Amino acid sequence: MFDGTAEAHDDGEPFSPLFVYGQNKRAGDIAVAGCPRYYIMRSSWVIGEGHNFVKTMKGLSDRVADPENKLTQITVADDNLGRLTFTRDMAAAIFHVLDAKAPYGTYGCTGSGAVRSWSDIARAVFEAANGNGGKVVPVSTADCYASAACP
Repeated sequence: MFDGTAEAHDDGEPFSPLFVYGQNKRAGDIAVAGCPRYYIMRSSWVIGEGHNFVKTMKGLSDRVADPENKLTQITVADDNLGRLTFTRDMAAAIFHVLDAKAPYGTYGCTGSGAVRSWSDIARAVFEAANGNGGKVVPVSTADCYASAACP
């Protein structure tokens, strides 16, 4: 829900969504914040046991590495930045807020480490899975939408 101009965010930071997804999240936050008692837990790029970006990239890396598959490379947005957040860490943060009987309001929980783009993460997954990180081609989000070429 932020425009990516700051590396770190705080719980009271104003919204600045760039795309429809962020605008919809913003609308949900506004609706919930109208309640007398609420918790909003902001996060970024949540991954866990189910379907997620990392697993999708692993599958695509396997396809690119397969000489019988016609997929030779993939394009991934490089101008959308964030940090992966694991579901177990998000759950622990939620229970911490509840157990501490924290004041109602908005809290942030995201993974640690450097801010990365989706293409950075895809490249790292490709490299770890099959040594083919060079097969990830970074493009702008606008180019992804224009060509529908991004996963």
